[in-house]
Amino acid sequence: MRPSPSDLTRHWRLVAALAFFAVTLVVYGYGAFHSPVLDPALAERRSYLKRIIEENSPDLAEERRFAKLYWDAYPHVGQDRYYGENGVMGLLGAQEHYNRHGRHDGLLWGEALARQRGANPPAASTP
Repeated sequence: MRPSPSDLTRHWRLVAALAFFAVTLVVYGYGAFHSPVLDPALAERRSYLKRIIEENSPDLAEERRFAKLYWDAYPHVGQDRYYGENGVMGLLGAQEHYNRHGRHDGLLWGEALARQRGANPPAASTP
C-alpha cells in the first residue's frame, strides 16, 4: 500500500526538523569548542590583545585639550558643521581636519600649537 500525501508531508517535516536540529548542534559544538571558556590559549590571546588596546588607548584629556586649542586657534574649523566643536565628528573632528586639510595648509596641531599659543601644559597626573 502506498503512503498518502499527508504521510509523506509529515515524514519530510520530521526529516527536515531532524536535519535542522543536527546542523544546530554542529554549529553550537563548533562555537563551544572555539570559545575562550573551553580554549585557554584563545582566552590568553584575547586577554593579551585587550591589554594592548588598553595601554595604547589615547589620553582623552589631552585629545580634548588639543582639540580645544585647535578650534580656538582656527575658528573657521571650530564653527564647521563637520569638524567643529559641535560638529558631527565631535572630539575627533579637530584632529581629523588637521590630518585631512590642516597639515597641508600649514596649520599646527598638538604640542606645537600649544607652544605657539602659550598654553599651559596639562597637569601631571599621579598614578
